[in-house]
Amino acid sequence: MLRLTVISGMSKPGARAAQRTQAIGRHMMSTLSKTEDSVTFHSRGEMRIFKLNRPEKLNALNEEMIDLIRPKITGWRDSKAAGFIVSMGEGRAFCSGGDIFAVADSTTREETKHQGPAYFKKEFELDYLLATLSKPYVAIMDGITMGGGVGLSSGAHFRIVTDNTMWAMPETNIGYTPDVGATHWLLQLDGEIGTYLALTGERISGREVMNVGLATHYMPPSRIPAFLDALAEVDRIHAPKPVKKAPLSPLDAALVKASMSTSTSVEDVADNNEPSVTKTEEQDSQEEAEASNARELYFNAVRNVVLEYSEPAAKYESLFSGHLRVALDGAFSQKSVEAIMEYLEKLTANPSDVVAQWATKTLKTLKSRSPTSLKVTLQALRNARSSEKKLLPRLQEELAVASAFCNGASPDFVEGVTKAVGPKDKRGAPSWSPASVNEVSQEILDRFFKPDSPYRKSTPTLGFTKLQHASLSQYESGYNTFGLPSDADVKKLVEGASTDSTGSALTEREVLLAVVNQFGDRPEVVGKAWEVLQRNCEAIVSSGLGADGSPYLTWKPKTLQDYDERAVKGLSTDSW
Repeated sequence: MLRLTVISGMSKPGARAAQRTQAIGRHMMSTLSKTEDSVTFHSRGEMRIFKLNRPEKLNALNEEMIDLIRPKITGWRDSKAAGFIVSMGEGRAFCSGGDIFAVADSTTREETKHQGPAYFKKEFELDYLLATLSKPYVAIMDGITMGGGVGLSSGAHFRIVTDNTMWAMPETNIGYTPDVGATHWLLQLDGEIGTYLALTGERISGREVMNVGLATHYMPPSRIPAFLDALAEVDRIHAPKPVKKAPLSPLDAALVKASMSTSTSVEDVADNNEPSVTKTEEQDSQEEAEASNARELYFNAVRNVVLEYSEPAAKYESLFSGHLRVALDGAFSQKSVEAIMEYLEKLTANPSDVVAQWATKTLKTLKSRSPTSLKVTLQALRNARSSEKKLLPRLQEELAVASAFCNGASPDFVEGVTKAVGPKDKRGAPSWSPASVNEVSQEILDRFFKPDSPYRKSTPTLGFTKLQHASLSQYESGYNTFGLPSDADVKKLVEGASTDSTGSALTEREVLLAVVNQFGDRPEVVGKAWEVLQRNCEAIVSSGLGADGSPYLTWKPKTLQDYDERAVKGLSTDSW
């Protein structure tokens, strides 16, 4: 058994913590120091773990933690000894966000104003490195996952949620705007769910985080220790036997193929101490083939362990489905915040009590948020949707908007943070300026988005060269490759545009079988696909019946009016 190594000079509390870790972890090796207490690093077999360790601060991500994590990630990424990476948090939070009060406070003094953009630069660079790992990355979001925690976890191939998970991007409530890649990741969600979550800052928890596409799997928190033990046994030679569905789908295979890397580094000597040698072209080719096989084994093996310890739902249930989902898309697809509010106002009289109550609550929430933040957030999302669909340029634009906030483009940032998390004697309801969305002028928005805006002029550049970006961006994983199918995935199957489709019309059963072939046979996978079909498809009566005796489908989304009419008649909208 590998024993825990403790650097000399560790405090008694640190030593006791080390002893507890040693008792829990089989085959665990960890190195801790006084400067590393805010993040701990562990090696178990070929698994590498970084654990956020500021439970008293809900693992809020400060600059020291970022500086500790980044070199470990680059070392593990390039090390042959490290097969895959796991992130987690100590206590009741995975990560509650960035150390936002320190950032907001620094913007109030000219001599420290540069610290905010510098912090965001480091944070966004770490998020990008994690999102472009060529090795499997597992994020265990067991607890509060907000803001900066969303940035650390969103790029993971496997995003695990539990009953303790509480997810949110609450920035509009503190006079700021969603960042850490939100303009990239939230646009991967179905319809306008991402816009809704960004503007409202709504909290969602447990399985619902997975059901909307923000996570890939649900796991009871009591299983996490055994799950980590099982992952510690994974290696490229003795990969676990397949569980449930072993073969990779074409989509997964494409991801694995794109995840081959033969690069090595000496940044982390503990993980990579092979001597540097000059290799022939034949040796390079052989190593590339070996790396390819290793990657495929790692992705298969990690996926199988995740499936073994995750807990499928008896059936798929999501708040954001059916009638409510159509209403949500209608509201948050509007071109302005004012139009969104007007649409919601009309929905408060909807014949469906569920829709009417949701609209009333959502309208109240939006009216409590910073008007400037709402307008900045909506424009940022709309701009991103029409821009290059790559993470790095979207992070760079988010950094420019963040810099504008730090440079005083709106007083709401300092006001919101102070009233939310500042000194207790200064907390309370914020006074936004301007006080209403109608008062947020184009001139104010230009401060954040015009390239020559003086508020953006000090924006730092994310530290990746074009060559590095080209190398790393190829590893950007499909957001829901290992999760539930999206509306777009199902639509491709129905319309014959998917690699798993026959290219001709399919029946409902044939579509569901194709979904299982691509995403696995978890009940929630089938349930999600069925809900998408009910909401978006109708039978082609004139085309006869398929081999299974049922009609073929065509993609024809149902309208809000369709749902309203059924609600008025008291008919079910679960099936048509």
